[in-house]
Amino acid sequence: MKTNPEQLPEILQYARLRLLKERPYLAHIIFRMVPVPAPGLGTLAVDRWWRFYYDPDIQARMTPREAIIAIYHEVHHILRQHATRLAWMSEQSPQLANICTDLSINSEIREERWETEGVRLPDWVLMPEKFGLPPKRTPEEYWDALQQQQQQQGQQQGQQQQQQGQGQGKQGQGQGQGQGQGQGKQGQGQGQGKQGQGSGGKQSGSGKQQSGSGKQGSGSGKQQSGSGGQQSGPGGHAPGSGGQPQGGGNPAPGAGNCGSCAGGPRREWELPSPAESGVDGVGQIEAEVIMNEVAKEIQRHARERGNVPASLKRWADQFVQPSKTDWRKLLAAHIRRAAAARYGSADYSLRRISHRAAARGIIQPGMVTPDPNIAVVLDTSGSMGDKELAAALSEVQGILRSIGVREITLIDVDSKAHRTRKVSTLRRIELTGGGGTDMRVGIDAALKLKPRPDLVVVLTDGYTPWPDNPPQVPVVVGLVAGDVETPKWARKVVVEQ
Repeated sequence: MKTNPEQLPEILQYARLRLLKERPYLAHIIFRMVPVPAPGLGTLAVDRWWRFYYDPDIQARMTPREAIIAIYHEVHHILRQHATRLAWMSEQSPQLANICTDLSINSEIREERWETEGVRLPDWVLMPEKFGLPPKRTPEEYWDALQQQQQQQGQQQGQQQQQQGQGQGKQGQGQGQGQGQGQGKQGQGQGQGKQGQGSGGKQSGSGKQQSGSGKQGSGSGKQQSGSGGQQSGPGGHAPGSGGQPQGGGNPAPGAGNCGSCAGGPRREWELPSPAESGVDGVGQIEAEVIMNEVAKEIQRHARERGNVPASLKRWADQFVQPSKTDWRKLLAAHIRRAAAARYGSADYSLRRISHRAAARGIIQPGMVTPDPNIAVVLDTSGSMGDKELAAALSEVQGILRSIGVREITLIDVDSKAHRTRKVSTLRRIELTGGGGTDMRVGIDAALKLKPRPDLVVVLTDGYTPWPDNPPQVPVVVGLVAGDVETPKWARKVVVEQ
């Protein structure tokens, strides 16, 4: 069942048309989103099935220009495939994952130019600066940074609670002793004096109990840091302050509650799946086809007019350009070996549903094993031109897509090891380097990672010195500029141009 777009409120019809005029290459996504009226929603949002929820009374709650940027923000969640690509983040904390994706999207689109006057992000949306973080980073990088902030905040809160609890304990102990001594003096007989002292001892015990409460408060602080960011806004406040709804309440596009298009479970205001609800939606296969068309339209528009935002152009180039290497076949043996080494560390998870239980109508977690740990050493030296770097990045994307790992560790290396970060996509990677070439330092940096990787992949033009002795883990060398000599202990792959 599809909702007639003509039934949309005038403000949303206007916003869609203006967005299509400004960003015509997004038409395939905008026209395929399925409008679903949601009275009382107060705003708009999109689920993982591309169903576009809106409040019929939205005209009283949102300006036309705010509607344009809100729809555009939600389209970015769809383009980046946040619902599926970052599922590992959403499993740990759906709201923190949504916050990280919003920080990444908002810091990009705020710099884009619009012909429509007054189109800009509202002041209440989340921005990296509010968290003390740099702009234009991937959601994964923001995830690591916010997790670290939460851990530090939790430890500080725990220490404060512990100190407060210890102070209350000492105060209670002093009051107990004073009261006991007073009652002892007031007693007329020896028995009353002992009773008073006993009372004092009881109060002293209460003081120790208060001290224990302080330790318990410390534990609470640590628990708060690992809660996944339910209060991870700037200054310890909930993100999207200024009256914007959060958490399981009404959605707030750009402020950490955008709908399941940003990842995580179905929100309380979303419909069940298309099969269950009978309301049309977009499945994964159709989504891939549509986004492939959108990527080609972006590339064509960039060639003919040249006014495509840089972030969309990078996404399109990386989405369309395929890897030249069958990494699935090449790394299959290494992946099986790594998985076998981790046998016994398997556990139950909802990432994989038990098919036997599902056949009986019961949803139960299935058994999964940890993903193999892969480190990619990327040659960013001066000898790597734009063509070679593009080829290397395509191979990194090929590794991610082919072997099904959720993330890899990427290390930029010239004659030094520069940035080291975990990535699950290359939609926007800022590379550092440009100096001399020495992949030995990159391999050494990979071996020092904790936990140590199961496999190291080096993507280079090959004009580099190599370690004299074989590293302690398997190494695959991908040559992106033609065949050159490599060490015998490494598996060599010549990437086709």
